Amino acid sequence: MGKDDLRKMIDEGDFTSHNNISFHSFDGEQLILKMLPDSRHISDLNILHGGVIYTLADTATGILCRILGKNYVTIDAHMSYISNTPKGIEIFARASFVHKGNTVSVCEVEVYTKEKLLTKGTFTYHVYKK
Repeated sequence: MGKDDLRKMIDEGDFTSHNNISFHSFDGEQLILKMLPDSRHISDLNILHGGVIYTLADTATGILCRILGKNYVTIDAHMSYISNTPKGIEIFARASFVHKGNTVSVCEVEVYTKEKLLTKGTFTYHVYKK
């Protein structure tokens, strides 16, 4: 999958568009997505909801796996929350491979702002055969 196809899939996808997630960059091994959180993404503590951060991380790692030409489903995920941010601050998810397998792939991800790291995580994916 080329960079233009990847950008189109992300920027025109219903789920990604609904969640303000868009393509930032791809260098062949690392995919970076970005998101500008709005009031829908803020918890009752007036900070970015942890589920939103998780969603961005899961989306970035899942799409990264799709460049291998197969369909994947998340079978395991671990996220360590380090910090948080208020609405209106753009966040990024940087996903990279740990393992590219025939049936299982593993990715690492960091979610961050331009100023600080928010989370680090590991996601495991299984090849989904229709």
